This record gives sequence, C-alpha cells and structure tokens, in this order.
Amino acid sequence: MATKWPSIAYVDLFAGAGRSLLRDAKRIIPASPLLVLNISRPFSKYLFVELDPEKAAALKLRIASTSGQATVINKDANAAVDDLLQQIPQGALVFCFADPYNLEALRLETLSRIAHGCKTDFLVLLASGMDANRNIDKYLHPSDPVIASFTGSSDWRSRWPHDRLGFGDFVADEFGRRMQSIGYLYDGLGTRKRSQTARIRHCTG
Repeated sequence: MATKWPSIAYVDLFAGAGRSLLRDAKRIIPASPLLVLNISRPFSKYLFVELDPEKAAALKLRIASTSGQATVINKDANAAVDDLLQQIPQGALVFCFADPYNLEALRLETLSRIAHGCKTDFLVLLASGMDANRNIDKYLHPSDPVIASFTGSSDWRSRWPHDRLGFGDFVADEFGRRMQSIGYLYDGLGTRKRSQTARIRHCTG
C-alpha cells in the first residue's frame, strides 16, 4: 500500500506500555507498538492511544528515537478520535489496531467516526469469548449498556437468545453486521479457528 497512497498511518487504540510480561514464562517481550515500529516497510505516521498515564509515559520513553513519526495520546480510546483525525496525514490510508481489555472499553461509534474521517482498515480483537461469556448475566440485564455501545445495536436483545450461536459468538456477529452497515465486508462468522494465548499484562518496568 505504501506505493499506492501518499502516506500510510498506523493507529493503536490500546497501545499499552510497549512491552508485556508473559506471566507463565516470566519474561518480557516487545508488544504491538515496538513490534510495528520495527517492520521492514514502515508507516509514515504512528499514533498510539493509551489511557493509563504510567503506561503512556513508559511508551513515550521507548519510542523517543522515532524522530516525531510516532505520537502517544494519553486518553481513553473513545475520547481520542478528534486527536487522531487531526494528526493523521491528509489523504493517508490508515491501519487501525484495537485490542480492548473488555467490551466496555470500545464503542462501535468510535470505529465509525474513524472510518468516516479517513480511509481505514481495522483489525479488532474481540473479547467475546472471555468477557462476553463470563459476564453474560451482567450484560443481559435490561439496564446494562455495554453490548449496545460495543456493537452499535440498541435493539440487540430482540435477537437474543439465538438458535445457533452462544452469547460470545452472538456478540461478535452483531459487531460484524454493524461494521458491514458502515461499509465493511462481513460474510458471517463462518468457520473460525480458536487458539490459546499466554496471559499477558502490559509492563511499565
């Protein structure tokens, strides 16, 4: 894409501190911000969003050598859209990575605003298998707004329970259909491979 667009920008909505501690292996590894800064074909601009002040400060130190190509925005991801759109280069193609800690941390409206503000491809890791399934009783309560905010579907309860989907998959499907409604391709959940990952936490040390 770098040869087809005037500039390409990378956005990480939940950037963390730049390094993570693998609790099971007891070792520190580079996390997404440091990994993407070291790819062979770099982006024109990097924008890292992190709410936690300590993690944001640690990340700023770790990217200090990028000569202004990378910026850390110390805000909630959903409150950072205006900052992002102001700093994304005019006419850029954007790759936006979102790995929220839970469903409450990300709103569909946030992705929609970014998508309407610039040409954007998204990679979103959904906490549907863990957060959704573990907190199903909380999220099914009529007064709880999390699933409506995450999926952008205020009427999702009218489609639950689903005759073939568990709750986590149902939430993922609702999210996919809403992304389709704002112009992205979605052909259903289909066959998905499930994988196990080591437990990690962001490391500020």
